[in-house]
Amino acid sequence: MIELSCGRSLCGCCTLVLLAPLASVRGQDRPEALVQRAIEAAGGRARVEASPALQWQGHAVIHVPGRDITILGTWSVQPPDSAVVATYDSVQGPRSTRRLIVAGTRGWMQRDSQMTAMPNAILTEERHQFYLYALLRLVSLEAPGVRLTRVVPDSAGNTGLLVESPGRLPVTMYFDRDARVVRMRTTFAADSGPVERQDIRFEGTIESNGVRWFRKIMIHRGGQPYFDMELRTLQALPRLNEPLLRGPPVPPDDTAGPAAGLVSSSQLLASHPFPLIRGGGLFLLLVGLSIMLGVVARRRLWASFIAGVIIATAVVALTAIRLTAPLGRPTAFQLEMLMVAVFVEMIAVGWLGSRLRAAAERQRILSILLVVGAHFLVMAPVFGPLIVLLGLLSVVNAVVGLRARTTPWVAFWLIDGLLKAGIGGAMFWYAPRATW
Repeated sequence: MIELSCGRSLCGCCTLVLLAPLASVRGQDRPEALVQRAIEAAGGRARVEASPALQWQGHAVIHVPGRDITILGTWSVQPPDSAVVATYDSVQGPRSTRRLIVAGTRGWMQRDSQMTAMPNAILTEERHQFYLYALLRLVSLEAPGVRLTRVVPDSAGNTGLLVESPGRLPVTMYFDRDARVVRMRTTFAADSGPVERQDIRFEGTIESNGVRWFRKIMIHRGGQPYFDMELRTLQALPRLNEPLLRGPPVPPDDTAGPAAGLVSSSQLLASHPFPLIRGGGLFLLLVGLSIMLGVVARRRLWASFIAGVIIATAVVALTAIRLTAPLGRPTAFQLEMLMVAVFVEMIAVGWLGSRLRAAAERQRILSILLVVGAHFLVMAPVFGPLIVLLGLLSVVNAVVGLRARTTPWVAFWLIDGLLKAGIGGAMFWYAPRATW
């Protein structure tokens, strides 16, 4: 009995020893563990997350019935939904360059300077293709809502992982022993017609800033070669800075009369809700700088201010179309509110001038700054939240100046200039890129 007990114990220990490596392997092959290994193989989490955008140059072959077309170009992507691809036929040369642009749910094709909206079927396909690049970055596999399921290995023994994400087609990814992605299988994304399977294979490695990417990609559709590409260069970037992602500019219509730029709110053509924001920001920036300059040259304070207003008005008048056209056309309501705000300011300043004619210089100037700040609030529909912020801060600055009588009024004049220059600069440089 003792021997039997020892034998059972020995068998149990042997079983545990034999099963331990198997349990370890199974733990490593859990979807989450596999993804972590894959991220490390791609350069590590910190490097991959620091470079959400990629740009590469390469050449590709498009296989069409009866012939192959060789193209060269630059692929700039920030997957899943931002990309600008510029390619040209190797025979015709760079003069045949065409661009494909995907920005979220919108897409365009450009030849020369002409941009046309991308047909829905092509846009659906391209968005799916660039989504595959997001999966190759691997960190997207850990995003909320993504479901990972182990599937049987392929014929080469590569580990399979089914990726399902809301609003996206399912994709099966295959990883080699080093946790590198070597294959993808998915359906061909189309909004109509028969469904075809797409088999994508990856070979080689190219590296930038510690991020490792594939060197070659080969796509088969319906069992036939469709697209092959080889990368020559790679840049891993912190962001994709491509002006073309804003879409085509709306050209001004100078032949349609004074009302040509007036459209209703429901007909707003701009991609930005406040098309006048850059012109307004530039005006405020120049006026703010002239106010600050007047503080330095105290004897010419008013001369500096008046000169600043004149220069700002002239500069904005000369650049208005160039600054506004890429953002779209203002609505009739926005233009009306701009005129109302300026009219109210002129009336209020004139009334204050007559009412406070005998008052001290401090009270006159700070009261005018108060009115100017308040009129910015009326411009909210024209320039958005930043002008509201400027109005509130300007009003507060003027009120504090009227109450803090021991502090020279020039200090509040300087603060007013800083506010105008700072927020005006933000409107000019940053706001057109912001999403409101």
